[in-house]
Amino acid sequence: MAEDDLIATVEAAVTAAQRCTDAGNARRLARRGKDRILYAPGEGWMLWDGKRWKRDAGFLINEEAKATARAIYGEAERATDDDVREAQIGRAHV
Repeated sequence: MAEDDLIATVEAAVTAAQRCTDAGNARRLARRGKDRILYAPGEGWMLWDGKRWKRDAGFLINEEAKATARAIYGEAERATDDDVREAQIGRAHV
């Protein structure tokens, strides 16, 4: 294996491993809801209603987080590395 290929393989593994953490799940949630959800310190979770940010009084953020966790199964199906696949499945529990 050429050095460049080895470096790319290692970087991909590190990136995949980082996705299998709570921080990785938070990044997933932020990406999925980038235009619809916002956390405001002191205010809590806010949702965009098309005109303004409104406080999430109905805890809809919980449903968004669950949908994000379920989406990890799709990532696991596409993973080419068995260890990464197992780690992703382990993070997908709702």
